[in-house]
Amino acid sequence: MPVFTRGGFSNFKFDVERSDDGVSYTTVRNSPITADSSQISEINDYEVPLDATVRYRAKARADI
Repeated sequence: MPVFTRGGFSNFKFDVERSDDGVSYTTVRNSPITADSSQISEINDYEVPLDATVRYRAKARADI
């Protein structure tokens, strides 16, 4: 069984972006977000367009 650990990063942030066409991306409000001690982050997107399929991508930045 694989074990995943925190990895020893001193700072771990995510830049989250959204796209409705799969080509151009815009930053989601309140991004970047900082990960908790388990290096997991969650962001709520209250401005997502209704009745549209959107894609999200996140870029991670970590300091060792």
